[in-house]
Amino acid sequence: MNKKRESVFLVAIILFSVIALGCITEEEEKETLILTTAAPEYPKEIKIGCLSPLTDALAASGAEQKMAIEFAAWIVNNSIDSPILMARSEGLENLEGAKVVSVFGDGGCSAELAQQAAESLITRNPDLVALYGEEYSSAT
Repeated sequence: MNKKRESVFLVAIILFSVIALGCITEEEEKETLILTTAAPEYPKEIKIGCLSPLTDALAASGAEQKMAIEFAAWIVNNSIDSPILMARSEGLENLEGAKVVSVFGDGGCSAELAQQAAESLITRNPDLVALYGEEYSSAT
């Protein structure tokens, strides 16, 4: 019987300690509620760097690629009636309507130019979230 009382007493002390340590003031509870329910801030723009051959012999192909990328961004940024889910809202719905912005660099179809263009895009736009590679494997 003595062991049983000690066990009950020990459990009671542990429960009391947990309850006492777990209690917070009403002010602390309000602060916690405010911190946990505050909406996150999303960027207004999502920048994507795009490398294309905009000069040299393959400039026409690069121009077409640029138009396709700009059109894709337009579809995402504007609400249109379409079977494409991302086209039904303005901007990126899960990022509170953030707009997709394409930033282009001339890869020129060579590894050296593509590397310089990529470094330049990243340096000039530190807020890039992605970098789309060159169309041609010789530059990629």
